[in-house]
Amino acid sequence: MGWSNTSSILKMADVDLVGICDVDQNVIDKRLADYSKVRSNKPKTYGDYRELLNDQSIDAIIIGTPDH
Repeated sequence: MGWSNTSSILKMADVDLVGICDVDQNVIDKRLADYSKVRSNKPKTYGDYRELLNDQSIDAIIIGTPDH
């Protein structure tokens, strides 16, 4: 669900993805590949959400969690 929400928000021209966080590096790699199809900047990657939350340059965060 997180990538679906992110994809919807990326339809706005003034929004860029500056970071991707997941405990699974495979997910990060897939999302970086997906993102490269729509934008040219390279987001930072995080394996620990606390590092992402501490990044003062980030204005908003989308949190996608399983529905179970």
